[in-house]
Amino acid sequence: MSGFLQAVLGYWLLDGGLFATVLGGFTLFVAALQFVIVYGLWRWKLAVTVYGLEVFLSVGGFSLGAPI
Repeated sequence: MSGFLQAVLGYWLLDGGLFATVLGGFTLFVAALQFVIVYGLWRWKLAVTVYGLEVFLSVGGFSLGAPI
């Protein structure tokens, strides 16, 4: 959510003077980096969850007598 708000603020600052335009461009750059980082963390969290469930189901199946 903060990345979205930061992108809106950066876009809004682009209409100002020279300093505001530079600050708005930097703000948009940081917002884009936040989106990339959050996307990567979300994928990593999802991957860890799926692999954790896979290990849990494998151990559960093995304890019930299923072959590995």
